[in-house]
Amino acid sequence: MRSRFLRFIVRLLRQEYGAITVMFAIMFPLLMMFYSVAYDGANLQSSRARLADGLNQGVLAVAMVDNRNSTAADKAENITLLHNYLSYYVPDATIAKNDLTVAVEVNYSTTETGKLDSVDYTASGKASMQPIIGAQQEVGFDSAVDIRADSGAGVVRKTFEVVRFPTDYALVLDFSGSMQDVSSEPGMTRIALLRKVVTDFISDILNDESVSNTVSIIPFSIGVPVILPGENIAGGVSVGCSFVGKLKQQYQKVDH
Repeated sequence: MRSRFLRFIVRLLRQEYGAITVMFAIMFPLLMMFYSVAYDGANLQSSRARLADGLNQGVLAVAMVDNRNSTAADKAENITLLHNYLSYYVPDATIAKNDLTVAVEVNYSTTETGKLDSVDYTASGKASMQPIIGAQQEVGFDSAVDIRADSGAGVVRKTFEVVRFPTDYALVLDFSGSMQDVSSEPGMTRIALLRKVVTDFISDILNDESVSNTVSIIPFSIGVPVILPGENIAGGVSVGCSFVGKLKQQYQKVDH
């Protein structure tokens, strides 16, 4: 009996039929678990990269609009704009507006009072992804996985700089008789109001010590003075009018 049992054991160990099937049946679940982790992991990493790209572009759009979260409506508008960008970049993700933030920091000059230097816009957000294969018992991802991108992925600084160039201003002003009429300002004629406006404008232009500006005043009633080629009778600059009306019949022979 003992010898028969030993021969049975030896024959069982030497049996090769079905060996591959048994091993495959044992390894198949493990292979599925491995590929689940590998495929879904790569997909989640790719989605996280797209989420970061969406934050970069979304916060840039917010900076271009220059919406500084002044009111609750402004904050909601910024969140909606950012949400639209993220929905485009990560279309297969579930993105809630409550999971998005847009922060705005206004930076003023430390040397000039009230001068705006820059505005910093930062954005962060979270998206929920559903793995394609999902969890396989103890191995794999949950049915929903959150991916995040912090403010390091979405930050823009909008810098403000005043560039001044020397400028020549030419003011063509009406000095005709109609300027003696009453203006829209009580107690002021049109010419008095014009004088006040021009004086204030010229003061602002010429008092700017950081740049050299010039102002010229060109009066006109029907036309404006223009410099003509040649000299006048006294040998000075010849000046004419930009508009010459038709003379009356008795002056038709005048050479003008």
